[in-house]
Amino acid sequence: MIDFIEMLRRPELSLPATYDADDFIGMVRRRFDSFFGVFDRLDHADDNCREILNERPAIVKCSKNILQAIREYFSGSPSTAFTNIDSAIKSVRPRFDQLCIEDVKSRAFEYLYRMREAGRGNLEKQDLFHVPFEARGKVASQRYSINGLPCLYLGSSLYVCWEELGRPDVGNLQISCFEIAESERVSIVDFGIRPETMHRDLSNSRSGSTEAADNYSMFVARVVCWPLLFACSIRVRNPSDTFKPEYVVPQLLLEWITTQRGFDGVRYFSQVLPRYDMADELVLNYVFPVKNRPVKGVCKQLSRLFRMSDPVAWSVARGFAVGCWQPDTYDLDFNIVRGDQRKYIDSEFGRVQDYVDRLPKSSISTARDEVGE
Repeated sequence: MIDFIEMLRRPELSLPATYDADDFIGMVRRRFDSFFGVFDRLDHADDNCREILNERPAIVKCSKNILQAIREYFSGSPSTAFTNIDSAIKSVRPRFDQLCIEDVKSRAFEYLYRMREAGRGNLEKQDLFHVPFEARGKVASQRYSINGLPCLYLGSSLYVCWEELGRPDVGNLQISCFEIAESERVSIVDFGIRPETMHRDLSNSRSGSTEAADNYSMFVARVVCWPLLFACSIRVRNPSDTFKPEYVVPQLLLEWITTQRGFDGVRYFSQVLPRYDMADELVLNYVFPVKNRPVKGVCKQLSRLFRMSDPVAWSVARGFAVGCWQPDTYDLDFNIVRGDQRKYIDSEFGRVQDYVDRLPKSSISTARDEVGE
């Protein structure tokens, strides 16, 4: 029999998912079958396992709706696909709502980052925000956004931003640091915790503690919502393809979020990393869809949510960062080179990040944005 903690380390729940078959829908169906196969071995004496088993009908319904959404999308019916995603979320809605973080003013959310390849050019704040509306024709399909829809993508570390850009030459990079404006509250759907992370946290927590009990409740919710998390966490098989089936469900999820009140974006773990043997705080991505759609400029609501530093070239930040960091800053495990475990602050990523954290931040100007809704 499998208890709840053991369930979280099962390969059937492991994320992100990869596949090497041509039949995408078949792959998703097989993963769902494997996931439910674990249920048959759960220990009924485990309270958390019983909670999950009691919600099996809702989880099955959620999974079937996700599969149908993909089928409908593949058949050229995106509106019907959206209806199915709506039904999938509704089937597990009480647990889904547990994944919403309503106030991100915590250590893990204190600073976020965005970088861009720019060579020797000087970039302005607008260049490190979302693509302006007059240039929306340049917005390509991404995991959580469709062609032409500007979204603000941010990373939890300079390292994850670098990985998302495909490991470019840092000498060509300019970076900005973001923080949530003091008077603003941001709510997100948190898809940023992997089952392996949940297993580690529960294994390390003290049995019977309040913290452990709170974690169990939250992690049960994440298992109930696993079909949605899985369908949004599939690695892209063919990055050069115009259409990526791995983006269907996350794009539908973001569309659903834009129709709801109370959600500003999604937090999710990066899908492109070669390994995940480092601190989870370093490997998270955030996506914030635009809230209003003027003809030109940037979203006024998003511009109010964030304060950001002026872009700085990596080479400049590297020079100023020498000897300026605090030894206890970013005391996070970091392993980019296999077998070379170190602290993040001991890497150039950590030192440059510590420097840009200290840069003054202000709201992006919206003076040129008010051209019409």
